Amino acid sequence: MTTRNQQTNFITDLHETSRHLFWYGLILMGLGSIGIILPVSMTFALEFFFGFIILIAGVFQVLTWYRLRSIPRIFTLGIMGTLLIYIGITFIGEPVSGVLTLTSLLIIYLVFKGITEVYLSVSFKGLGNNWWMMNGLCSLALAYLVFSGWPSSAFWSIGLLIGINLFVTGLSLLMVSFSIKSTNANL
Repeated sequence: MTTRNQQTNFITDLHETSRHLFWYGLILMGLGSIGIILPVSMTFALEFFFGFIILIAGVFQVLTWYRLRSIPRIFTLGIMGTLLIYIGITFIGEPVSGVLTLTSLLIIYLVFKGITEVYLSVSFKGLGNNWWMMNGLCSLALAYLVFSGWPSSAFWSIGLLIGINLFVTGLSLLMVSFSIKSTNANL
């Protein structure tokens, strides 16, 4: 009897999970669509959000330094916190500079990611190396695409890439949700 109850609970949990995944997937697809349709707006919204997070982190770091200021050599916490506050305020107050900075970091990340994945694909033959190679080359191509359109590409690239990522992630969650529902029907 316990096995039957466990199976019933498992099926109920799967059904409940599929419903959450369905709605979460739809929300991510909606946010992703906004990024795809309005990439510049999404880029600046993300830049502002990033600046705000850095500002908050800086405030908490300065508060931590203040509470621990009697400990020798802890002043570096205060310096780093002040620097984070400055960066956060700069991102919020100078959004164009913030977007250019974030896009520069994105290009650097994509180049290193691409080089690493190409290297891994050459180093580990037979372990999905074709997928690593494809992913690495796509990362390098994206880095080139964003860099070649610099600086105007800075204003749409982050929003568009995050929008596409959100949309595809949402679509994946939706498909997993449908897969769970079809599994429930077969149990």
